[in-house]
Amino acid sequence: MFERVVVINLAAERWERFVARLPSDWPFAEPVRFEAIDGLTVPMRTHWRKSAKHWGCFLSHMAIMEQAVADGIDSVLVLEDDAVFCEGFAEHAAAFAGGVPNDWEQIYLGGQHVNTTRHRNVIVNDRVITIGNVNRTHAHAMRHEYMKMAREYMMGNAYNLTVDYQFGRLHASHKVYAPWRWLVGQIPDGTDDADRVLWWNTPLHVYREGERKPITILNVGRQNERPERTNQSSKRPGHSGSSNAGMGRGKRGIVCSRAVRKGTRSPKKPSL
Repeated sequence: MFERVVVINLAAERWERFVARLPSDWPFAEPVRFEAIDGLTVPMRTHWRKSAKHWGCFLSHMAIMEQAVADGIDSVLVLEDDAVFCEGFAEHAAAFAGGVPNDWEQIYLGGQHVNTTRHRNVIVNDRVITIGNVNRTHAHAMRHEYMKMAREYMMGNAYNLTVDYQFGRLHASHKVYAPWRWLVGQIPDGTDDADRVLWWNTPLHVYREGERKPITILNVGRQNERPERTNQSSKRPGHSGSSNAGMGRGKRGIVCSRAVRKGTRSPKKPSL
């Protein structure tokens, strides 16, 4: 499905731990290490107000897209070295891939849905939904023409936004897909504890094609799965404003994310 798989990594020991976490039946091309650009060692844009780490992340993604386009690569899966794969990843990934429409431009295997009342997630089939707006870049894939467009857009604008927020501005107007439930989680920032994986969230709302009224999903969460963020402007990236498990209150009411267990259990979905 993906012609190239690239893993953004800076510290050698984190690369070793990533390789150790990789499923033995990995279903895609062999991952290739991309030495991350250290934001402390390169000049920042004059308007940049985020951290040096975020700047390095931004430049690393730009470099990966530039190289893939130059090499004529049709599709690339970008992973970050804090990515953690769900139990039975190869099986779940194959099932998801079989349901993804051929017109895809970007795919997220892991991420964080943002305000699915405003940014619509539309049901494609029982494996796949469209994306309205997703944060995080620890597990996403892009097609050739989309990479060209996205890189030109991000390098040419003056937004003081991290790379995942800039991708988020493109989602609603492009063919971007995800599984109903994330297949790739993320080790918490600043730690190396793979036992505390953040699965972020399943969407609170999805829509049937052509319908205006959303379907509300009660999240039956994995451990450390967080409620959907409903107010992007009032919270820093990466902060849901709630605990890792239990009940979180968004602007539109309570979102259930009670921790049940780790695993690959799917959220309750409406019949199609």
